[in-house]
Amino acid sequence: FLAPAPPRFVPMGDPDWFANHAFEQAALHPTPPLSLDVRFNRSRPAYEFLEPVVAELKLKNISSTPQVVDENILKTLDGITIALKRDGAPARQYAPYARYCMKGTPKVLAPGQAIYGSVFLTAGLNGIDVAEPGRYVIQAALHQPEGDILSAPATLRIDQPMTDKTAID
Repeated sequence: FLAPAPPRFVPMGDPDWFANHAFEQAALHPTPPLSLDVRFNRSRPAYEFLEPVVAELKLKNISSTPQVVDENILKTLDGITIALKRDGAPARQYAPYARYCMKGTPKVLAPGQAIYGSVFLTAGLNGIDVAEPGRYVIQAALHQPEGDILSAPATLRIDQPMTDKTAID
């Protein structure tokens, strides 16, 4: 069902999903017991041109009580949405090449305890997502029945390709 919209919204998808909508309308968890972080394990979040980009996801219990989570959630990405946005380009939702089917295995996270997983962000079913030089913003959301838990936006930069062959030596 499509209802008439204000003229600035008439072109389908205008304005861009991430820039003006993204997770803004997410049903946020009122008091999230967990935090979700997207980070890059390097001194600065910059990658060489065509260097594979791998992000780390961290799910941490920030409450004062133990929390039960599926220990495979960061491997299967079930219930997790990742948005990728390069400056000057429309946002894309990350769609991995492979989906892992694993039996849910409950794990108790004590207060302050975390689980980790890695995500290959360079490419997926959408094609090449993170390769062009420029600045990118990556944000993830964990969807739970009580509400969504959003990560803080993480930025990364893809450097310009080296054109000087002496720089490679």
